[in-house]
Amino acid sequence: MNPYPNLENQQIQHPLDSQNREQYVQPYPQQQSPILFTQMMHRNNANDCDFPADIICPYCQRMIQTHVQYKMGVYSWIVVFLLLVLFFPLFFLPFCFLECQDKEHKCPHCNKKVGYKQYRIV
Repeated sequence: MNPYPNLENQQIQHPLDSQNREQYVQPYPQQQSPILFTQMMHRNNANDCDFPADIICPYCQRMIQTHVQYKMGVYSWIVVFLLLVLFFPLFFLPFCFLECQDKEHKCPHCNKKVGYKQYRIV
């Protein structure tokens, strides 16, 4: 037995049917996504650059992003010596900070040196 005999053949109307939906549901305003412009800075060489640079390799003529190798240079050793004399416990700091080391840029394809930045004390 059906406990609701009056509802047997009737369709139940949902409160948000197609006729009433417009008054209940309002569409969200469409937001435009921001337009981002990126500009790649192409350099002629990687000299005096602290970070990997996008250049055209002068040897293999490819568009590359250089690989940076850090090396202890003359000024780095001078700082080590000064710290060793003046404040012994911190003499190792130039070995830890990449900013205190020379940067050598190499082409990832032909592995030739394409730039160099020497660490300066002043």
